[in-house]
Amino acid sequence: MNVQASWARVVNWCHDHAPETAAAIRPPAAGALLRQAEQATSGSWPEDLRTWYALADGTQRTPAGYVLPFYCPLPLHAVVSHWSMWQDIWAAIAASSRNEEADRRLRVLGGIPEDPYDIARLEAQPAGTAAGMFLPSFVPIAEDQSGSDMFVDTRSGRLRGCVTEFVKGDADTWGPKWPSVTAMLADLAEGLQAGRPVGGWLPIVIHGRLDWEVAARA
Repeated sequence: MNVQASWARVVNWCHDHAPETAAAIRPPAAGALLRQAEQATSGSWPEDLRTWYALADGTQRTPAGYVLPFYCPLPLHAVVSHWSMWQDIWAAIAASSRNEEADRRLRVLGGIPEDPYDIARLEAQPAGTAAGMFLPSFVPIAEDQSGSDMFVDTRSGRLRGCVTEFVKGDADTWGPKWPSVTAMLADLAEGLQAGRPVGGWLPIVIHGRLDWEVAARA
């Protein structure tokens, strides 16, 4: 199932069952804004990510906006601001680490240790490989409003375009949740219509808005 078909099913389901959430979905992003956002971040988005934003520019930042399990899809302006924020945060962390730990590491290890914040090395690894930091090739697409983001990994490799959580305290160590935006939206559409878990969370409706609860294990 392609992005257009899956997203149409999601939107239709929300209109029928969760009208508050349907109202929180923003209109399609303008083509010029989409190109600007792509250039301001990795500069090379997967086609299915561009297609999704051409259908809807994220959601409003409200309790009704959690279209994804515990994540609100980001409007393009927030994609750029989150990406810039993460770059600033990790540049500061890398600089601090080098300044405070370099001498100690050299003495303990008796040589030059591998820099855990070597962006060139981490960018060269295949998509889906845990980086432990928010790389320039990571495009944030959704937020939980508590310090964690969901992102698309635009590095090369078999899993280019995979969707991964960047979790507060654990970075990207949990690994990809979906192999692509296409797969994510298909899973979401099927889960909503069948009333089954999506990414480990069961969709429910509370006061006209889509909500999520932990799926019971069999």
